[in-house]
Amino acid sequence: MNGDDVAFLGIAGAVLSCNLFAYCYNAPLFFADYFGKIPQAIVVITRICAALFVSTFALSIAMYAYATIGAGFDNNIDISSWWNPIGNLMKNRLENSKHIEERIKSYIRHMSKKTYSKKEHINFGSGKKNMKDMDLWLSVGNASNCKLTVTKKGKKSWFSSKYAYKIKIELSDLYDFEKFSIEKNGLIITAINNALGYYPMNWGILKSYNWKIKHEFNYYY
Repeated sequence: MNGDDVAFLGIAGAVLSCNLFAYCYNAPLFFADYFGKIPQAIVVITRICAALFVSTFALSIAMYAYATIGAGFDNNIDISSWWNPIGNLMKNRLENSKHIEERIKSYIRHMSKKTYSKKEHINFGSGKKNMKDMDLWLSVGNASNCKLTVTKKGKKSWFSSKYAYKIKIELSDLYDFEKFSIEKNGLIITAINNALGYYPMNWGILKSYNWKIKHEFNYYY
């Protein structure tokens, strides 16, 4: 059968036979018009949204996936290696985190020597945050063991007013879920956390695990 032959529809020669796919912008694989009013790019929009979601929350998805599969075999992992996919995602998030950047700037302002180091608690869910912090908030949340070391290296270049700093992050925590309440966290966040995290972990579907990471990168300020 020829896809351009409309004889089988009984409308050969009619106006309708000139453009059978006008209702979907001539792209029936990508658009649908269920109500005969507005073509909807269902496939395209769905794929774009899915890709954006996965790329934005890749670290959260990876750490959750490990809790469902890998943690049953090894519940104490070091994700610092260059080949570790979870570690690479976390390194990217840490380098671009507003929380980490603000802490680095604070340490630089307090530096009296070449190196300043401090270990303290960090909460990626508080204060100002970008999308990298959102992913860290969902995957790490609160971490009590966050050691940040800032070392001054010198000027970025002879014509630049910025200085180069070597940043070393040592971060570790227990991956688990605590029970949220509507009063404290809101209905939607509480429902998602408890349904996908807290109760599955209590039922043994998810396994908690300890993780740690060490990462170094350059910062200019």
